[in-house]
Amino acid sequence: MDSSASALEKLKGCGSQGDFHGVIQLMQKHQDITDLQGRGCAALWKMIRPTRDTSYKNNTNSNKENEIAIAEAGGIEVVLGALKTHRQHPRVLAEALFAIFCLAVNDDNQVKIAAAGGIESILNAMKQHAQHESVQENGCLALLNLAANDDNKVKIAAAGGIESILNAMK
Repeated sequence: MDSSASALEKLKGCGSQGDFHGVIQLMQKHQDITDLQGRGCAALWKMIRPTRDTSYKNNTNSNKENEIAIAEAGGIEVVLGALKTHRQHPRVLAEALFAIFCLAVNDDNQVKIAAAGGIESILNAMKQHAQHESVQENGCLALLNLAANDDNKVKIAAAGGIESILNAMK
């Protein structure tokens, strides 16, 4: 079995067992494997939120402990890394953006994501893939949760976020 297939098989096992440490380690080790990065982001968000249901009434379904633990284990960095490294791959971007949406429910994570350049990375992905619906939708969702922080509201607006959101609505 080649390295890529072996890594993907390990990722599948980590994801099904809720082993976010294993997912993060595989994403760190195999940053160049596009499919692994997309699946890794999906595995991480699924450990926080069991479905793609994005209604606020269902934020209670979010695993608050994993929001914190994944961030503390390096999850924000690997998700943002996937967003930057695989910017030509809309599927990876969509999964990374949804992972940011899930992580950004937590107040401390909102600050960490912004400090790590997350707002700019989100907006770059949205600009680069203006015609890709899931990138636009998940980018808007990520910005929505990040904007719960007052400082982030200002940063989003200053970075052109309002224009990106309006363009996504077209």
